[in-house]
Amino acid sequence: MDDVERVLEKLGLSAYQAKALISLLKCGEAKASEVSELSGVPRAKVYEVLDQLADLGLVDKIPTRPVRFRARNPEEITQRLRRNITMEYEDKIGFLIRCRKNS
Repeated sequence: MDDVERVLEKLGLSAYQAKALISLLKCGEAKASEVSELSGVPRAKVYEVLDQLADLGLVDKIPTRPVRFRARNPEEITQRLRRNITMEYEDKIGFLIRCRKNS
């Protein structure tokens, strides 16, 4: 899975985000403590990492007690990562164009 982690990192995820996402894809649904154990993400960071993945639209938070997390399907994850990268590059290109017009 190291190759998958590297690809996810190239697509903009942190190492912890990639590890947590891969763990959720493997197990389907889990509590944060389970994700921490499966992924190696420290317990002190796992909620922050899972919330970041939820904010990116890559995982869903299931409002149970305790909260559980579920990875979205791989096709949707791929589309969202692609869209995020496209938007980031469009913003950077737009900035460069504006800078050039102002100089």
